[in-house]
Amino acid sequence: MDKRSSLTAVLIFLVTFLLYGLTVSPDITFEDSPELVTAVHTLGIPHPPGYPFFILASKLFSFLPLGPIEKRINLSSSFFTALAMVFLFLAFLNVSERLKLKNNLTFSAFIVLLLSISSTLWSNALVTEVYASYLMLFSIQLFLLTRLLIKTDLKYIYLFIFISGLALGSHYTSVFMGFAFILFFLKKKWFRSLTLKHYLSFIALFFLGASIYLYLPLRAMQHPVLNWANPSNFKNFISVISRQQYGPFPEKWLSLKNIINSFQTINPLYEFYQGSGENLLPQFILILPLGLILYLVYRGVWRTRGQRDILYLFSFVFFSYTFLLILMTQTPPGKLFTLKVFFIPAWISLYFFSGLGLFHLFRSKTLILILCPVLFFFNLPFHSHGNYHYTGDYADNLFKNLSYGSVIFTVKDNETFPLWELSCIKYKRPDVSIVNVVILSEPWYLEGLQRHDRNLRIGLPYLKGRFAKKQIRRTLINDIIKNNPDRPLYITSLAFKEYVDIDQNAYSCGVLYSLDEKKENNTGYLYYLNFKNLEINYNIFLIAFERLALENFRFPHYLDAQSKLALSSLSRLLHEYGESLYAYKLSVYFNKVIGLGINNVYAFTRIGDLFLQKKDIRRFIYFYKKAILLQPRSSYARELQSKIEKVTRQPVNRWLEQAEEHYRRKNYPRALALYMNILQHYQDSKIYSGIGDCYFQMENIPQAIQFYKKAIEFDKQYITPYYNLGGCYVMTGDRAKAIQIWKKGLTVSAENTLLKDALKKWGK
Repeated sequence: MDKRSSLTAVLIFLVTFLLYGLTVSPDITFEDSPELVTAVHTLGIPHPPGYPFFILASKLFSFLPLGPIEKRINLSSSFFTALAMVFLFLAFLNVSERLKLKNNLTFSAFIVLLLSISSTLWSNALVTEVYASYLMLFSIQLFLLTRLLIKTDLKYIYLFIFISGLALGSHYTSVFMGFAFILFFLKKKWFRSLTLKHYLSFIALFFLGASIYLYLPLRAMQHPVLNWANPSNFKNFISVISRQQYGPFPEKWLSLKNIINSFQTINPLYEFYQGSGENLLPQFILILPLGLILYLVYRGVWRTRGQRDILYLFSFVFFSYTFLLILMTQTPPGKLFTLKVFFIPAWISLYFFSGLGLFHLFRSKTLILILCPVLFFFNLPFHSHGNYHYTGDYADNLFKNLSYGSVIFTVKDNETFPLWELSCIKYKRPDVSIVNVVILSEPWYLEGLQRHDRNLRIGLPYLKGRFAKKQIRRTLINDIIKNNPDRPLYITSLAFKEYVDIDQNAYSCGVLYSLDEKKENNTGYLYYLNFKNLEINYNIFLIAFERLALENFRFPHYLDAQSKLALSSLSRLLHEYGESLYAYKLSVYFNKVIGLGINNVYAFTRIGDLFLQKKDIRRFIYFYKKAILLQPRSSYARELQSKIEKVTRQPVNRWLEQAEEHYRRKNYPRALALYMNILQHYQDSKIYSGIGDCYFQMENIPQAIQFYKKAIEFDKQYITPYYNLGGCYVMTGDRAKAIQIWKKGLTVSAENTLLKDALKKWGK
């Protein structure tokens, strides 16, 4: 590598690290960030597989004298991502050398700068997540592999194998690069000059890198505060590294159609499109990179064997980090947003092909001078997290709502992890016991509670035997309630009842629910509105909110599911405490951000409730039905459907009473109009029969017959239309049909006296 290339690599690192450092979040964020910050600071063990490389590498950044501990650890992601950009630049230099590109330096810098400002890459460089270290190690693997394709050198093979072992301590998807190495190892016949000593060295180096996993049992033996699954013995250790907590391999395989549909989520161009749910990029957008690949074939870029190796390598990376990943995880298209960051290597591959094609098309440096700044300024407003305190304030406000000595039962990660971080790192509210009900059924968690929370009295040991997890949770929670009678009890959400069935009622109490008693005149909910810098984090939203112009507002920012849930809770509070106008406007805003690819059943329900409050029944039904479609077979969906039927029947019952009253007064046209109006909102056999009665009294027998038939088709158990339909046929002179209808009615209700009398009179 010449001096110019070295200087460019250093410049890329400084520019990207400065960019990420200036926009990095100074506080925890939602998802795994609070748990990982806690694990890094306390040298604990996070959720499986434990991520030892990330924990140990990020721990070094906690010693930097640069602001709060959360910001220091967040900076580790910024550093890893900036370093990844350097190795990607070097990898692209290797590739451009192999392809004999004239502007190889410009090409490599162009692709790397595009990647550095892409949405997912940028956002993960600002928070504590394992994906930044995973990307860095992937980039090193890619650099070494492209170097080996240029020149076979044993030292690069040694280094690649060591990094591959180390990468397993960051993320398991690194095995795909191991597969790529094996394929080229066989294809290029690198094994020809190797001896047994070399192979033994390979094995030793791989296990030396993978030995970073020894951190887990060694640290678990010291009982850290965060000790997920307690891998201090061999059985638990295997359980952690094999991720047994997440269940067995899926039995039902995705269809090929679902896998193809997944391109809507894994498409790299989605990174630069922030639109509503109705306008997600269509699948055919992949025509652009695929068309550029074909153009490169036409231009003869893959002419030589060495050049085709580059094509094979990046094609394999794309294939393995898309199709193979989807096949391994069996994640349906609707849930692929949860794996979005896993697809970054595939995006790198497509960026490479697209960038190469664009350079061959335009052959100008003007492209990099125009496209990169445009995309930078497009994404900057959405990734400037320098004043983000939303998640930390959320957890702090939860604590503020708790009485002294409370026990708070949490459910979801986004309720639990921020509280862990505040408790373990900032030592807030040591009087409060935090109990996660989901993992309470795990023996290691119960042991940790008993060891580290001396204020929480638990009388029962872990239940051994063949007990269902819900039964274990119920028993232990009832034991906690029994043994802590003087401590106030709270839950974070009503999802609590999905995991455990207890006798206590839950009463709304600010941002929480109390299990003790309904608290009158509670003003704790006001804490929820006290968010530092919320106007900076969501400045556009708040300006529109305060000006009461939210209905006409378009907010294109991608908002994560957790922030949506928090906004939904805020909407609920405003609604419950009388701020209905603000709650409605917040929900209108919330409806707009819902459409960005992450649908949430509770959000749709909340919006439906607020439309119901405004007596907008049509929109209430619309949002409830959208919620039902997300979980069609759940008990929650049945509850929503029941509420729809109940609400829709309220005006229908009133109209039905009016129609019946007009019918009794022999005002048949008015009764008919009311019945017809009811039919537009609610269908029922009695409605059809009532319309038939009106037509019968108005001597419109053909129409009466049609509606009596519809009444029978709708509900074959309803007897009245059988009798009336038979009467219509008698009036038209078709006695045979009348007898047939009445006999059919008797098969439904054999003892019906009306039908029997009609047959007795007319059946002779």
